[in-house]
Order: sequence, then structure tokens, then C-alpha cells
Amino acid sequence: MSARIALTILFTIAMVWLWLPYFFTPKEPKPIVENVASIPDYIATDLKQTNFNKSGTVSHKVMARKMSMYQDLGFTHFEKPQFTIFSEQGVWQLTADEATLYNNEKLILEQNVIAKSLTPNIMLNIIEAASVEYLINSKLMTSQSEVKMTGPGLEIKGQGLNANLEEQVIKLINHTKTTYYDQ
Repeated sequence: MSARIALTILFTIAMVWLWLPYFFTPKEPKPIVENVASIPDYIATDLKQTNFNKSGTVSHKVMARKMSMYQDLGFTHFEKPQFTIFSEQGVWQLTADEATLYNNEKLILEQNVIAKSLTPNIMLNIIEAASVEYLINSKLMTSQSEVKMTGPGLEIKGQGLNANLEEQVIKLINHTKTTYYDQ
């Protein structure tokens, strides 16, 4: 009987020793696993990039405080971007607080968007809007938001915009006010 009691005591001590860490280990919360798709594949700060077309001339330049590329989702996000667009008719510079590039074709600029013509002697040299969509390959710029366009001695306000930066044709969808200034 004493062997049976000793064996029971030995078995109990072994079980307590094996299970003791389980009862006294602090229960840590499971770490929150972020969606892998929401993590950028590539991040660049103080980005400066020049893109060329098929004939070897400069198509556009990109500068941004920060760029985050989400390759699996098919878009790239920019903070404080500056896009300089070159065409045969002139040069435009698009700036905004934020921009998103989809599939290297459609660029959506948001918050404090300014399109500035760097070509001298043009009728409209600054376009301001809350948001602008720009198609890179066709050089078409559209906006559905309130738009203000200025040029030498001229200010035009309206709602919505269609512009072809290649041909330097800008159409206001809904004109609200034009102001001429003495020169």
C-alpha cells in the first residue's frame, strides 16, 4: 500500500509540475494581424522620378514627399505630389496634398489641386480644384468639383472641367462667373 501511495504522490507531483506553467503564464492578447494587402510593397520618401515615352523624350516627371506602392491592389499613393507633364504644346505642373495612381494610367489628385502651366504666353495659366482625374496616356484631365481658372487679367469660376493638355483645350462644364481685370 505504501508503494501505491508513493506512486500516486509521485504522479500528482509530476502532473502539477507539468501543468504549473500553463496556469501561471500571463495570458497575452493575440497580436492583431493587419491585412497583408494594406501593407505597401514599397515606400519611397522624397521621390524624384523621370518617365520617358516610346520615342525617348520626357513624358512626365514625378516628385513626392512620400510614395507607397500597393502592387497587388494595383495602385500607388502619393503624399504632396508634384507631376510635371510634357507635351508638344506645353508643360503643365499638377500639385496636390494627395494623389493615387491606378495601374500606371489613371491619376486622381485630391485636396488643394493646382494645375499650373509652365508655358509662357498662355491664356489660362492656373487651374484650381478640390479633386482632378488625369489620364496619363491620353493627357486628359477632368474634374467634377468647383474649379477656378486664372490667367493674365482673367478669372473664371465654374463646376466641372474637361481638359486636353496635349492640345491645350480646356472646357468648363458649368460656368458660374468670369471676372476681367484691367491690365
